[in-house]
Amino acid sequence: MDYQPPRSDDEIAAVRIGRAEVLDGPIKLAEYDPAWPELYAHEADRIRATLGDRALLIEHVGSTSVPGLAAKPRIDIVLAVDDSSEERSYVPPLESAGYVLRIREPEWHEHRLLANEAVSRWSDLEVHAELRRRQDRSR
Repeated sequence: MDYQPPRSDDEIAAVRIGRAEVLDGPIKLAEYDPAWPELYAHEADRIRATLGDRALLIEHVGSTSVPGLAAKPRIDIVLAVDDSSEERSYVPPLESAGYVLRIREPEWHEHRLLANEAVSRWSDLEVHAELRRRQDRSR
């Protein structure tokens, strides 16, 4: 059976950790801000310092990573770890750095989402397993 993303309120509640924030206002876009790459670089340095070599990949993604593009002022970061299902290896250190685990989707590549409200309202940290390393080990 192919994975289907959660669509109903009950399905979303099943993967969400903590209380959902009510978002009932307009979506606000901001003109490109040259500080966005600096915010990302600062967060990437903090994540590297927190996780060390457990952080296999850290990338700035989403609309704030595109120079000149208007965007929601939210820094999106992808973090790859060896096995994202092993939360104890990376979640507690990231929590000590201000991140909060918000979404756990084991059915979708063991996806996790952590948020840090201190960085541009929300800094979203998408956590994925480093699949290439798993494939290499299975050979």
